[in-house]
Amino acid sequence: MKVTGGDQKVLPNPPEEPMLEGKEAIARGSKLFRDYKCVTCHKTKGFVPSSGPVLTKVGRKLTTEKMTTWIVNPKAIKPKTTMPAFAGPQRDLQYIVKYLETLR
Repeated sequence: MKVTGGDQKVLPNPPEEPMLEGKEAIARGSKLFRDYKCVTCHKTKGFVPSSGPVLTKVGRKLTTEKMTTWIVNPKAIKPKTTMPAFAGPQRDLQYIVKYLETLR
């Protein structure tokens, strides 16, 4: 999925790394959610936030496309948000979204 607009800083995937599937992809997304410091503001399973919306049921509320857009260009959805635009490889974004989709 390609997302454009706003402060987009999504980088191309490294060609040598194939996409993980299933539980491995979800585990990678969970790790990346922590590595990118998303847990600083958002509560998910096992994480306590300091600010930001609780995401424990985000996978039930938002489509993959809406989640991706929100992460890549949050100001396009909520102009006054303090959430920064995602700045990382497309593959990392895909893993994070796969993880968030499991939060139901």
